[in-house]
Amino acid sequence: MFFELYSRSGLGKGARSMMVSDYADVPTLTKANIDEKTAESLLKRITPLPPRRTVKSESEWSTLDAIIFDALGLTQGERDGVYEAVVNLVEARLRKARSLRGKS
Repeated sequence: MFFELYSRSGLGKGARSMMVSDYADVPTLTKANIDEKTAESLLKRITPLPPRRTVKSESEWSTLDAIIFDALGLTQGERDGVYEAVVNLVEARLRKARSLRGKS
């Protein structure tokens, strides 16, 4: 998890890196900054994240979209514009992916 939070992105194709100097920013528990009893208490509270259920059905996505659009106060025309922009973005990314295929 620390790697995801403190690493560098922008390398292309989702790659990430972490330089030696980046490790100075990663928080650690040491005897210098926390006593043993507090450290034990913290470690007991750390548990894995519960599994997340992914949204699978189109109706679930539509419901989620409606909640967000309502919160933003979007009109039907603005909502349609958002969907059109997403379609255009996906098409552009697919075109770019096809153009880069085999160039690595």
